Amino acid sequence: MKRRNLIFSMGILAMGSGAAALSGATLTNAVSPAASFRVNVEGGLEVAKGAASFPAATGSDVITTGAGFDNSDVTFITSDSSDSSIFDELDDDSAFTAVADDDTDDALHIGVAFPFSAIPDSGGTAASFEFPDLITITNNDLTAQNVSVTYGDSISSGAAPTTDADNGFATSAGSDVSNAFVSATGSTSNPTQLSFDEAAEMFQFTTGNGNPISPAGSSTPGNANQDEAASLTISGDGAINSITLEVEISTATGQKIHDFVSEESLTVGSFAIIDQIFVGVSDASTVS
Repeated sequence: MKRRNLIFSMGILAMGSGAAALSGATLTNAVSPAASFRVNVEGGLEVAKGAASFPAATGSDVITTGAGFDNSDVTFITSDSSDSSIFDELDDDSAFTAVADDDTDDALHIGVAFPFSAIPDSGGTAASFEFPDLITITNNDLTAQNVSVTYGDSISSGAAPTTDADNGFATSAGSDVSNAFVSATGSTSNPTQLSFDEAAEMFQFTTGNGNPISPAGSSTPGNANQDEAASLTISGDGAINSITLEVEISTATGQKIHDFVSEESLTVGSFAIIDQIFVGVSDASTVS
C-alpha cells in the first residue's frame, strides 16, 4: 500500500505519495485578493518563516523534539529554492516536516507535512500536534498593535465569511478531486465536507502557549464561529512575535477526511482546506 502524507501549506492540505503543494503561501497588502493561496497582511505588519524554528542557512534543517503526534519529532527545513518547488522537499516524507524559504511578503512559501497515519477515524482517538514558531509577525508600525489571524477578509467584522471571495477556505475542487472538501455549512455525504467552523477548529494559530489568535471554529458543522478568538499585542518599531500552528483533529473530523478520501478514490493527489489567512489589527481581547 502506498504511503499517504498530508501537506498543509498555509493554504493547502494535500494527500498522496509524491503530492506537491499547488502553491506556496504568498503575502499581499491587498484587502480582498482574487487569487488563492495568499496570506494577506494589514498595515505595517510583515509575515515570514518562524525565526525560532527554521534554520538560518538555506539548504539545511533542524529537528524540534516532541512536537508531533505521539511526541514525534518535527523537522524544519529552510529551502534554497524560492518558489513553489520547495514543496518537492515534502514529497514521500513520512515524518512531521515544515519547509519554508527566506522570502517575506508576496514571495514567501511555507508548508508542512504530516503522515496520514496521524489522522484518526471514528474508532480512534483525537490527534493533537503542533508546528511551533511556524511564522513570525513583525510590527513595523511605530505603535503597538493588537494582531489576529482570520479566514475572512476583515478583522472583527462580526460577520461570518461567505462562499464568495471574502473567505480563506477552499470552496472549489482541486485538480485531483471532483469536489471541494470545504463548504460554508459542511456535509456528511455527497460529498463529505468540512464546514468553515470545522476547518477553523482544526487549524489554530496560537501564541505558542495554547492561546489562539485565530477563529475558534466549532466541532459542530456551521459558519457561525469565525470571529478571531483573541489578539496578540505586538510592540511597535520592528517588534517580532512567533506564531505556532496547532493542529487538532477530532475523531469526527478525522472520519470526514477518511470518508472524503474514500469517496474521491484518492490514493495519490491533493485537495485544499484553507486557501488563505488574513493577518491584521484586531479589537478582540488580548492574550499573552
